[in-house]
Amino acid sequence: MEPNQSQDSRLKTIRTLRIAIASTAVALGLVVLFETNRQPRTDDAEVLANFIGIAPQVEGPIARLSVRDNQFVKKGELLFEIDDRPFRYALERAQSEQAALEGQIADDRRAIAAQQERRVRGEGQSQECRGGFAPLASHGRRCNSGCRQRRTGSKPVESGMGVRG
Repeated sequence: MEPNQSQDSRLKTIRTLRIAIASTAVALGLVVLFETNRQPRTDDAEVLANFIGIAPQVEGPIARLSVRDNQFVKKGELLFEIDDRPFRYALERAQSEQAALEGQIADDRRAIAAQQERRVRGEGQSQECRGGFAPLASHGRRCNSGCRQRRTGSKPVESGMGVRG
């Protein structure tokens, strides 16, 4: 029985070795697969990525970049900040120009009011010309009171087109 027993133990040992070798090969294959997925290496690699172009509503130098390369971002997340100094300067210049124009408008309104006040007071016109005859006299027509003559120093023209009141 000895030869038979040694042959059985030999077969068990061979079977155990076969199972151990197969198990080790499967375990090493899984380790290699895991490591190559975690840290891939190759001499001939090609990387595919989704690139999305972005453009700001205004242009200018970037003051601060808030994202890193290949970082996932969500809609509405701050990507970068544009230097606002040129815009502040433009705003200040526009505000000073606006203030200057508003001052000029106020000066013009005061000048217009002064001219209207002089007209209302009737400087240089007689009582009759401040009434209904002033528009006629200003268009070169003659009124009976002679206001054009007093105002401009010229004599009325006798043309037959005179208006009589």
